[in-house]
Amino acid sequence: MQNVLREVLSAPDASLTQLADAFELLLQSCASENFSAAYITQLRAHLWPTFELPAVPERLQQAACRRPAPRPDLEQLPCDLASSAARAALLDRLIPEPATVTLLGDDDLVSFALPARFRTTIVELDERLIPLLQSSGARVIHADLKDGAPPAQAICADPPYAALGMRVFLQAAREALLPGGVFLLSTAPTLLEEPLRHDFDVEAHLPGFNRYPFPAELRAEFEEELLRLHLPESAARQLSDFPWLSADLFVLRHNEDSSSPRTRPG
Repeated sequence: MQNVLREVLSAPDASLTQLADAFELLLQSCASENFSAAYITQLRAHLWPTFELPAVPERLQQAACRRPAPRPDLEQLPCDLASSAARAALLDRLIPEPATVTLLGDDDLVSFALPARFRTTIVELDERLIPLLQSSGARVIHADLKDGAPPAQAICADPPYAALGMRVFLQAAREALLPGGVFLLSTAPTLLEEPLRHDFDVEAHLPGFNRYPFPAELRAEFEEELLRLHLPESAARQLSDFPWLSADLFVLRHNEDSSSPRTRPG
């Protein structure tokens, strides 16, 4: 079995889809769990996109031209502008009436694509972003989410991909989300920790909803891992050559058994 799969991976005329299928079967036959699940998720999100992303509003494009470079110490990796527009469009569909919206950080600039009927507040730690975000018309609070967030009928967040950062964002959302409200969370399913996941009901799970730039150093790590699995160099290069990383989007609502949100000063 493995020999047949490796022949496919070595074939000079194999398509990327054939390589992906063969590689996934090879990982299963090798019982290789380290790295494989996350990698296959990323590759398949590229090969078989689930969503047609909306057009990017000109206002959002102009704001992106003025956005400061990401800060590694804050684990910033803004999604592409189409993903920001898609989050705003989803909120627009989910909440057709005027509503309060709180963004837990907004280096993705979602505020520039939200409908005018929303009363938007942004809690932002990066002081460099504040003048830009204020130009969206939103109220901007320079604060750490460890101190909480103002209550809202809708909350949107794209936390850092680390357990500690995720806990801070989920705790702030749990306390700020008003009864009947909706929480849009962009993340990987493995980071939606079970203890805090029990505070929310998952109304919808949209795999591969968000796209992010693929950092060169991470791409190199992916290719190196593929070579460690004894893939031919040409196959490893092709299998690591997708243009972006992806993350899922969860539509969450308060679990009926969870405690009521605590109002925070805003």
